[in-house]
Amino acid sequence: LAKIRVQFSVVCVVIISGICSKKVMSNYLKFKNLHYGDVPLVLGNVWDVPSAKLMDSLGYEALGTSSAAIAAMLGYKDGEHLSFEELLFVVERIVKCVNVPLSVDMESGYGKSA
Repeated sequence: LAKIRVQFSVVCVVIISGICSKKVMSNYLKFKNLHYGDVPLVLGNVWDVPSAKLMDSLGYEALGTSSAAIAAMLGYKDGEHLSFEELLFVVERIVKCVNVPLSVDMESGYGKSA
């Protein structure tokens, strides 16, 4: 599950938004490797740029978004009331403002169920 989530987060940020860079790819590899360390990986939970900068400054090695927190910050209820474009807007800003990997909670992925 962790491997799928890492790869899906990278696909979201890199391919869809087109911000592929050495920083993003370096963070992808770092995040992947953090899953195989001797200590548990603890993610700082973030929902906007100020919360992400705070968690980065506190020394978290990786961050994770909360779809419910992002939705609430923008005035929505949890449960895919937030559009994918709005989620991507917030995620892009977070990625550009921190120096650690970011895992993105995308609810059910905004795709149609089979």
